[in-house]
Amino acid sequence: MTVKKYTELKRLLDQQDILKVPKEIYQYAKAQRTLFDVVCDVFNYGYILGIRAERARRKGGKA
Repeated sequence: MTVKKYTELKRLLDQQDILKVPKEIYQYAKAQRTLFDVVCDVFNYGYILGIRAERARRKGGKA
């Protein structure tokens, strides 16, 4: 991934108010060729975390 694409990805993630993006996600993003693939994968990752948090909230646990 080029520096330009990486900074664009970082800008997109910052706009989404993602404060606790694991370091592995950034390393994964650097290894990918297209920004679209990275955005889709990050979206899916966030979606899964949201489902887990909602499930934990319903059960009375912590997310």
